[in-house]
This record gives sequence, C-alpha cells and structure tokens, in this order.
Amino acid sequence: MRFAQTAKGETNIGITTGLAILLIGLSVFSGRTMAAIKRYPNALFFVAFLILSGTASLFASEPIQAIKMTILVGGYFLLAFSVAGLKLQRQEILQLISVFAISTALMSITSLIDYFHVVDIPRVNERSASRGLEVANLLGPFYSQTPMAAHLCLAFPIPIAFIFSQSVEKKQKFLWIVVLIPTILAAILTYSRGLFISFAIVITYIFYISGDITRVKYWLRNFVAASTILAIGIFLIQSYLPKQYTALIQRLSDTQLEAIQSSKSDTARFGAIESTLKDLSESPFGLGFTESEIQVGSRVYSKNAHSNIIDILRAGGPLGLLLFTFFILPVLVRAFNIIEPQIEIPLFAALVSFFMYGLTHTTIATMFAWILAGITFHLKSLRVNKKVSF
Repeated sequence: MRFAQTAKGETNIGITTGLAILLIGLSVFSGRTMAAIKRYPNALFFVAFLILSGTASLFASEPIQAIKMTILVGGYFLLAFSVAGLKLQRQEILQLISVFAISTALMSITSLIDYFHVVDIPRVNERSASRGLEVANLLGPFYSQTPMAAHLCLAFPIPIAFIFSQSVEKKQKFLWIVVLIPTILAAILTYSRGLFISFAIVITYIFYISGDITRVKYWLRNFVAASTILAIGIFLIQSYLPKQYTALIQRLSDTQLEAIQSSKSDTARFGAIESTLKDLSESPFGLGFTESEIQVGSRVYSKNAHSNIIDILRAGGPLGLLLFTFFILPVLVRAFNIIEPQIEIPLFAALVSFFMYGLTHTTIATMFAWILAGITFHLKSLRVNKKVSF
C-alpha cells in the first residue's frame, strides 16, 4: 500500500491509494475522522507540526515540492484517523493485520519467483542493483530497496508474534510459519542492514513484552526452537545459495564501525545530519520537507536524510520535532504497557520494527504504517480492566 513512485520520483495513484482517498473522503464527510481526532487530543500536536512545516515550505528553495510533501503527510494523518473512526472491533483488527502479513508473504513469493528467474514477472525487481555485492538485491514491485524493506519490517513481526503466542493453536502456528518463511527470505535478500537490526530488536521486544518469570520454561523452549530454525535456515542458504550467503555476510560486516565510516551511503547520512543542523541554525523553525545538500568528496548533491527523525527535524525545526514527539508519545508508552496481548503485541511489534527501521531510512510515506497507527489511536476504547495472557 503506497503511492507508487517511478525512478524519476513521479507519483502515480494506484488502487490502494484510490481506496484510501475514498475512505478519507467518506470518513471526513460523515464526521468520523473529526470524532476520532477529538478522542485523541495529542493529534493537535501533529496539526501544529503540519502548520509549522507547511509555513516553512513556503520559503523553501523548491516550495512546490515541499508543499506537496506536506499535503501528502497531512493526507496520511487523515487516513490514520479515518481508520480510527471506523471503530474496528478486536476480531476485525486481527483480521486486518493478518491479511496484511499474508498479502506481504504472497508479494514476497512473487518477488522471489522473479528474483530466481523461475518466471519473469513484469514490474518486479526491475531496478535491482548490486550495491557493490556479487548479487543483486531484491526490490519486489517497488522502485528501491527502502519501501520494500519498510513493508517487510512491518509484516514479519506479525507472524512471529502469533507463533510465540500461547493463545494460538498449533495448526495456526504452522500456517504462520509458512507465512513467515518467504517474508524472512525476501527480507534477507534485500540485504538491508536496517532491516536486519529491526529484526533483532523486534524479537527482543516480543520476548520482553511477553515475558513472565513463571513462564521461563515456555520461553526457553521457544528460544531454542527459534535458534534451531535459524541455524537450519542459515545452513540451507549457505549450502544452496552460496552467492547470497556471501553477500549476506558482507552486508552484516558493513555494520562494523570501520565499514560505516567508509560507506558512501552512511557518509551521505552523516552529511544530511550536518547539513540539516547547519541549515536550521539559519532557519530555526524548519525548512519544510526539503532535501539536504550533501557534499561527498568534490560532489554536492541533494538527497533525503535517510531518517524519519532527521526529515521531521528538518521540516519543522526543533519545535516541530518536539510537537511530533508529543503526538506519538502515547503510542510509544502504550507499546510497553500492553493490556490485550493477542491484539496489541502483533500490532506494536510491527510499529516498533517500523520505527527502528525509520531511524536510518525515510519511510514516512508508508501507507500501512499510518493504518496501524490509526488502530492504536482507537485502542483505548477497546481497553479491558484486567490484563490477559499472551
């Protein structure tokens, strides 16, 4: 679910985008969006952020592009509260996140079929690049690695959460393992370091948030099982996909400090931070959603910050970042105060994974992340008085 973007950055409206616009229109017209915003007062902080960044966009070097991006982000904000306005029930929330995880697995299977040249599928992996590796990375139907990885980082925590849940039957766990396998394989073949880090953090989050001293044996058994499956997976990749295994090890080694210091992409990230701080010293109330001018060697070029946090800081300055923090703070607090684990752990695991990936990538225009956020805004009306077991 996304605004489809071409290599030139042009935006094409797809079916899911059209449906999202229709939902926003109907929800705003019926008053449900405004009612949902009133139930979540912190939404006003985001409205203030949009006003601040929108005003800054008027004075940007390319104001039209900056204003377009502000309107786009504002549209995602309305989408989130249009979803919240639907007042989905528990079973409907589970069905929605399950359908997303399953559809992402199907997309992964399609991408893998094309990637391994079983069948040449149009518009899949068409812009794959090697990134200095012996093999190309998997992009799926997207225009670059970032949106592909953003969708995968939202999807893979969902089956993991269901697999580790005691409330899910064994037959259903088996089905979730089937869903997880192609999703994880696709994630590996993106060779995204940020995605690998998100995977490790979300596993830790699921174990932490679900942990109970009285269930040590249960979690130890699951940990051993997961470690065994991981070891088998690595062995199979090493045996049957040696080039991909070599590329994976190379990308994992790129997380070391020396590799980061010499990496062009990481140099650009640090350059974007430096450029943003320099620009904000002259325009402390933000520069709108604009790109940073980064110097790498003798070259100077415009590039996004490869970080949602830096993009938000650049758009609205320190005040804008503070407003955005107040907006999402209740969601972050709720992520560590789970009441209904069957719903909330898969939901928040996906959002935690997405948040971590977004620290090193620009993913603010990922539609399903805003849909999940909209569900969290609605969750307080589904609260129960007693915490139940996961």
